[in-house]
Amino acid sequence: MSWSQDYSVPSVETLFEQLTGKTARQLLHEELERQGKFVKTFEEIVLDDGLYDTIKGTKVILTDGRVFVPKLIERFCENGNYGVDVYQYFLEEENPQISYTGMDHAEEDADETVISEVEIPEEYVDE
Repeated sequence: MSWSQDYSVPSVETLFEQLTGKTARQLLHEELERQGKFVKTFEEIVLDDGLYDTIKGTKVILTDGRVFVPKLIERFCENGNYGVDVYQYFLEEENPQISYTGMDHAEEDADETVISEVEIPEEYVDE
């Protein structure tokens, strides 16, 4: 006989949302507006056809004309049947380098996982 057990423990953020009546997303959106950055629209977009389902993300268009979209930065595959695709927000015209990693081509007991770091241009970072 095999047993499988899952647990659901609330986060501190969940408690804070219950106490304030506001979500983290609402507070961050309000902070953006305090900084003079306003969201014009959110649009659902298709990122990939996916193995089983269509993978969707959200395009964010700011009133200053900048458009941010989630773009693939890492594709991890193991044993030919397990994969994790990692997306990160970039300006629409940017094309990040994609890291293809995994254990499929590694020698036994060798980890070929590559950690990729993406730097955000200084002009997009607020202090």
